Amino acid sequence: MKIIFVCLGNICRSPMAEAMFKEMISSAGLSSQIQVDSAATSTYELGSLPDSRTVKELAKHRLPATGMIARQLDETDFNSADLILVMDKNNLRDAKRMAPDKKAADKVKLVYSLTPDKEDHVVADPWYTGDFSTTYADLSEALPHWLEYLKKKLK
Repeated sequence: MKIIFVCLGNICRSPMAEAMFKEMISSAGLSSQIQVDSAATSTYELGSLPDSRTVKELAKHRLPATGMIARQLDETDFNSADLILVMDKNNLRDAKRMAPDKKAADKVKLVYSLTPDKEDHVVADPWYTGDFSTTYADLSEALPHWLEYLKKKLK
């Protein structure tokens, strides 16, 4: 199974989600069954490392940000991914537009879409807000629901 986290530039929210979810699936003993990646809807930051503030926030929680380089979501991703989880409604719109067909577009979901009573909540872009701790907190709230969902799918 393959999950791709997506945000605008792939330097803040999506690499943070990637690092966090890799740790979650590792702790759950599912690393051999679930592959995690991240990508951008834009080309703004192609080839960039995660934002230093993302790296700093992840380090606070003893999570690495190594091996991540910003890239854009592409057709190969739509073909290989089981889920493409986006951070906000602009990412949702853009990723669905990038999809090669309706079946691929249906893989695109808001990261909060499984969170009870918060299905439409979005993860604000800390590039603009400067609040990387809230991004981490939001992802900490939303990602466990996806882990439980995937555990059920793998049974």
